[in-house]
Amino acid sequence: MIVEVFFRNFYRNYAKFDVDAVERREFAFQRFGGGMVRHNAFKTLEELRRFVTEKAPRHIYHSAAYYERPGEEDMERKGWLGADLIFDIDGDHLDTEACREGKLVSLRCLEDAKEECQQAHRRVGEGARAEAEARGVLGEPRLPRPRKRRGVRWPLKPRSGGSW
Repeated sequence: MIVEVFFRNFYRNYAKFDVDAVERREFAFQRFGGGMVRHNAFKTLEELRRFVTEKAPRHIYHSAAYYERPGEEDMERKGWLGADLIFDIDGDHLDTEACREGKLVSLRCLEDAKEECQQAHRRVGEGARAEAEARGVLGEPRLPRPRKRRGVRWPLKPRSGGSW
């Protein structure tokens, strides 16, 4: 299929493979013919590049989680180490003029989303201050520092995705 040739060329010559701790991530791929292939692991970014250049998948996904054995099919045996904290902000759900005006997310809508996040952060800070005052704790309120490689365990069992 000609589209696969274009994808292969893109992966070989233009794609940026910038994944932190690639050796701890699970990768999944959607083939052009359909179906997902999950539980793939790579030791290096170059190994990942060679794989996608050869297979030319339609979509590439990597886990937010870090695993001891990311290529293991059994989720319990992967050895979960933690996960990145990811916020998925859907601009079309923000009740602002810029976000309601079209189907595509505009730069103005993204700015509105940024402002929403900043306002939420201020509200959390104000809540922490009020709680500290109510408890008689002196000093400036502090939000907890994010801990590296911590997260919520995914409780669902994945479906089998097949292989190449």
